Amino acid sequence: MFVPFWQCNVMREESILLVSESGRPPEARLLYDPLEIDIVQDACKSTQYVRGKDWIWEDGRLKLTPHSRAAWLTEERLHPTESDEVRKWPKYGGGYALAESPPFFHRHQLLVTYTHGGQHRDWPVPRRAEHELPQLFRKLANGEPVRIALYGDSISAGSDASGPLRVPPYSPGWGERFAGMLREAYPASSIEWINASKGGTTSAWGAANASNLVAVHKPDLTIVAFGMNDGTSKVPPDVFRNQTSLIMKEVKRLQPSAEFALIATSLPNPELTIASEGEHRSYRDVIRSLTGPGVVMADMTTMHERLLQYKQYRDMTGNNINHPNDFLAGVYSDFVGSLFLSAPALSSKGSSGVGVEG
Repeated sequence: MFVPFWQCNVMREESILLVSESGRPPEARLLYDPLEIDIVQDACKSTQYVRGKDWIWEDGRLKLTPHSRAAWLTEERLHPTESDEVRKWPKYGGGYALAESPPFFHRHQLLVTYTHGGQHRDWPVPRRAEHELPQLFRKLANGEPVRIALYGDSISAGSDASGPLRVPPYSPGWGERFAGMLREAYPASSIEWINASKGGTTSAWGAANASNLVAVHKPDLTIVAFGMNDGTSKVPPDVFRNQTSLIMKEVKRLQPSAEFALIATSLPNPELTIASEGEHRSYRDVIRSLTGPGVVMADMTTMHERLLQYKQYRDMTGNNINHPNDFLAGVYSDFVGSLFLSAPALSSKGSSGVGVEG
């Protein structure tokens, strides 16, 4: 059953990165105030840590004890003052942010499972898109074969999720999670999944290669998910809009009935100059202007902004620059899934996208 994290009073495997400042105990906050913390474990899910021996909950933070076995980082390691031009990125206001090669951050993050009271967080959840995407929903309801293509950059390719990194717990990228959720919800339909995403690409690459990588498959639904690299490269919003329109035009040339879901990208590390100087947020309104019959939007930009009100970026990243970790990949799949799947009003079963094994 599809149960996104925002409709559940059990948070399963929320990721955190504990940091020590000025010699104080390493600590991190959670997305919700816990009523009871059930499990604290490493991100590979190989070791569970013991309350009192390894960690405590104090002053609204999960903190490590002096002799804890859990991984953590110092503020000085996370924000060095000098750069080696490889593993450190310029930070807004001076200094640098650490960006070690994966799976460094994965191996330093912990997973926390806990119950909570469901504090109001005003999540910007998209509504089910059956009226905007009638052809796709008709096929799914009738048990007809459906072909879906995901077309984007490294985030959609699954970069730095534990599965593509080949480290435990081997969770796939958000797109493959979403495909699995859709197949579970519509078992009568044969759902063919095509992931044509490629790391390091922009919408210009997407437009240039849409014909041979996507349109040729004649997908019923194309999920277009560029923007991270466009934003960092300061691609003007009108250019981004034109390139996205070209992608859709090319797909519809070979599949006139094609429908689309356009994703406004998650954000780079807000500490970095690439975030403060980039165009990432400007694409949100551009994508919204392209919606209409047969075209819906999943606004991960706003969702990520909201998450960052309650959690640090380092808690949710695979590289501390721009890639989601397993937790944020689960948020992606839940968020996009909410366009296509129904969820109960409230559940204690946990999310099918966030913190579920395999």
